[in-house]
Amino acid sequence: MHHSRPLHISLFIISDILASVIVWTFIAVLRKHLLHEEPYTISGLFTQDNFFLVSLMFIPLYWLILYSVMGSYNNSVYKKSRLSELTITFIEAFLGSIILLFVLFLNDNEQHYTYFYTTFFALLFLQTVITYAGRFIIINIARHHLATGKFFFNTLIVGNSRKAYEAFKEIKKNHSASGYNLVGFISSEKNTEEWSWPLAKLFGQYRNDGKYYS
Repeated sequence: MHHSRPLHISLFIISDILASVIVWTFIAVLRKHLLHEEPYTISGLFTQDNFFLVSLMFIPLYWLILYSVMGSYNNSVYKKSRLSELTITFIEAFLGSIILLFVLFLNDNEQHYTYFYTTFFALLFLQTVITYAGRFIIINIARHHLATGKFFFNTLIVGNSRKAYEAFKEIKKNHSASGYNLVGFISSEKNTEEWSWPLAKLFGQYRNDGKYYS
């Protein structure tokens, strides 16, 4: 892989931490209002509520552990899809919200079911939207890097058959979107020369210097 100032997966982690802090702050304010407890303001939470400050240290860690277990940080940013990331983010937010509902919210001094519905769905919505917003921006930047050639994957085609020939043409056709930079091909079969020369010729055209690997 060749790259120029690539986006590291740590950006995802930083974005997720910021998202969890923002969401938890809003949820804390919402709970205070629903429970009719002071303080009612964000500034009050940071200056008067010690439990909130302690929870603000553990909640981001909780979400990071959940995201790690779910595999959100296993793949490069450049291999992520915006649509699949939306689905993954929703599933993670749903599981995480369910756990917090039973661990924290059910212990609140409120027995009416509307309180639990409100806090749960508010947390689910905000955690999904704000987390995905950060991830969406990062993935968009990564896609721009691929489209402009700032980052790409050096790629070898293995084989010298018709399938290898067609694969080359397809990758070359979608080069900007896929981020694959074809550098050559490796013959996987002996005494099969029918497609070797067409492939070599194509690589010679694709690589302006006419060089290829075989």
